[in-house]
Amino acid sequence: MLVCRHLGHAWLLIVGFGLIVRQTQAEHILAIFSYAFSSPYLVVRPLIKELVERGHQVTVKYTSTRSSSILDKWDSWVYKTEEWLLERLVYLPPQIKLYRQYFNDSYSNFDEIRRNFSLILVNQHFSLGRVRSNVPNLIEVAGMHMCVHKNCKLDPIPDDLQRFMDEAEHGVIYFSMGVEIYMKWLPDKMKSTFLEAFSNIKQRVVWKYDGLNSLKDKSDNIFFRSYLPQQQILNHPKTKLFITHAGLLSIIETAYYGVPVLSLPLYYDQFANAQRMHLAGVGQTLKLNSISVETLNESIYEILHNPSYTSNVQRMSNRFRDQPMSPLKTAVWWTEYILRHKGATHMRLPEHEMSFMQYYNLDLMPILFGRIGLTAIIVILLAYKLTNWIISSYYIRLDLL
Repeated sequence: MLVCRHLGHAWLLIVGFGLIVRQTQAEHILAIFSYAFSSPYLVVRPLIKELVERGHQVTVKYTSTRSSSILDKWDSWVYKTEEWLLERLVYLPPQIKLYRQYFNDSYSNFDEIRRNFSLILVNQHFSLGRVRSNVPNLIEVAGMHMCVHKNCKLDPIPDDLQRFMDEAEHGVIYFSMGVEIYMKWLPDKMKSTFLEAFSNIKQRVVWKYDGLNSLKDKSDNIFFRSYLPQQQILNHPKTKLFITHAGLLSIIETAYYGVPVLSLPLYYDQFANAQRMHLAGVGQTLKLNSISVETLNESIYEILHNPSYTSNVQRMSNRFRDQPMSPLKTAVWWTEYILRHKGATHMRLPEHEMSFMQYYNLDLMPILFGRIGLTAIIVILLAYKLTNWIISSYYIRLDLL
């Protein structure tokens, strides 16, 4: 609401903007920046999702994994239908109301504005297992946040951690659940499970943990720290396994550095990320709410002693790294491209958003049922003619007798 109210300020209209950049989820109302200042509009997204309003549409039958079972197709149908309904019934109505309140314009114009994107930078890459067709103005830049280009150097690992990892005779396991999940919030029984499981193995464990005072019976083979340099740890030659919540950035980093994963997904895209890693043969997945010392130790042992996991993740790493430019340079190049070409409207699909009938392929139903009906009529007529011919032939023979 504040954005809408302040867009009319004179100094904003005078200064203007050469490019509007924002991260988007469902805040379509912010697309009015581009409309108000007649500027190209660049979007940065962590996930592809459907991106319906940007012309990046797939039908509900599409699944993002290589699994094609009936159950997977059903899950995909339910997920995409929910997204489609949420978009139109929950996210859009209040934003349309705001648009009409401050701009006194029709929905059709708002619908056009919200699809007026010049470029979409998405934090995905096909080599990570999510293969699909993309519209021309959607560019995959997974790893853009990473320090991978020539002029970037990672900060050194702290001395005590460096020594702990260097002296690990049997390798290191890195355990982190990201920045949004605090270990101290986990049930005591679950924390005890991790502690006992880690104390049973020969490897050293680097555990990102906040609230160290809540831990008891700490093992000597575990290094605790509330903040850890994740990329540096994954890049260390002694790192053999990454136990993770399967967040998008963690999956990208472990794929780049070629470290097998044991995923413990909790919400949102983490389940899909974990599934892709599992299908690619680079790790396993456990349910956090039913984890036990036995299952955790078995999974760790399997990943560490089965060379296929390391081989597969190294293959994935090689594919991911094999790019003409770094992800950051790719993002910069395409950003400059849309500026050079005044928004690059030639990269956008000309089609409007699919209607309800088109989205569910219902517009094909009359043709399908028409063909089935026509075929049925032809078969019935042929059967009727054949039956009449047989009956006529029978009576003709009787007359001859």
